[in-house]
Amino acid sequence: MPGTHAGAPADLKVKPILIRTTLITVAIWGLIAWIILSGVVTRADVANFDQIFR
Repeated sequence: MPGTHAGAPADLKVKPILIRTTLITVAIWGLIAWIILSGVVTRADVANFDQIFR
């Protein structure tokens, strides 16, 4: 296509990339939300997190 950079993709398909990124993000967010809401990690654990490295 005239006027575009030589390294530009010829047929960029944004929709599949957007869907894949959204699904991965939802899965990560859901895992973190489950960990917090289920009590696997408590506020006390987070407050004492720095003690692990001392």
